[in-house]
Amino acid sequence: MKKLLTAMAVLPLAGAVLAPTTASASPDPDLTITSMTMNKTSVAVNGLATVPVTITLTGSFKEDPNQVLTAVLKPQGKPGGNLYAELQRVSGTDEHTTWRGVVNVPSMANGTLKLIGAVPQSYSGWRFVPWVTETPYDGAELAVQGTHIPKVTGAQVPDPAPYGKPFKIKWTVTDTATGKPYGTRVRMAFGGGEAGCYLGDPILTGTDGVLYTGGDGEYTCLHFPVAPAQYYGMVVQTSYARSVSATPSKTSARVGTIVPVNGTSAPQGNCTVNLQRLYGASQWRTVSSAKIRTSGRFTLNAQPSYRGKIPYRVLVPSCWVFVAASTKPFYIQGV
Repeated sequence: MKKLLTAMAVLPLAGAVLAPTTASASPDPDLTITSMTMNKTSVAVNGLATVPVTITLTGSFKEDPNQVLTAVLKPQGKPGGNLYAELQRVSGTDEHTTWRGVVNVPSMANGTLKLIGAVPQSYSGWRFVPWVTETPYDGAELAVQGTHIPKVTGAQVPDPAPYGKPFKIKWTVTDTATGKPYGTRVRMAFGGGEAGCYLGDPILTGTDGVLYTGGDGEYTCLHFPVAPAQYYGMVVQTSYARSVSATPSKTSARVGTIVPVNGTSAPQGNCTVNLQRLYGASQWRTVSSAKIRTSGRFTLNAQPSYRGKIPYRVLVPSCWVFVAASTKPFYIQGV
């Protein structure tokens, strides 16, 4: 299983959108923008509804004036992903072309959206991956007053899941204003893994706002397919359980003698494993560390520091998508 995401357990709902992968850090040099405008300066959006706003762009694209463009709208003054709108050519010459399209603004975009540029790429279904950054433009702003904004929560069942075994995600869509479901089946898009979250498969909640999906890979996501853009509801980072066992090569040894502690952990991988000694009544402190080998085995070194029965344990800290796991305490007698 390839690691695709490291720190994306939950994304903010309001104004958050799946951030497309960018393969180049530069705008397309063939796209020139003369103006970008919207037919509205403000909209009020309630609940699950959307409000269409027409965007008009004038300029030129040297390679092909018939090229579909995508306008980029960025939230202002708050965190969140961009909103996108597909623009088709409606008139003009090779040197001066007009493109126009509609963005369906959801209540989750509550706040201010600003036109910041365009990309010579198009949407394909629910998927959009711009391979260059937008050609910048200081465009118009749109004030969005969102009310009864949807909220999505997701919980893995069970959490953590046994590695290699099926599990489910329970999703719930509620009204932030009332804390209750909308009383209707909500159209969503579901995916797992990087490509799956970009594409999204259509799915409906129950009238109670709840639906269950199967877990998929390292993370799964449920978002609102606000054509032609994807506003995220939530991402759930998968949590897997691991096993770990360890046995000291000796149960007693002279003080200062190194005693190898051999063990196994699954799934294997280049994760750190720690040998810990109990200090006082409850403080476990690491005294030796190693890496889990590709075989799943590891070796740690204990070194009794005093005469008597010394408690140890082996801990594998949380690593990648796996939660921390430890052995039961075992003892080495210092003599």
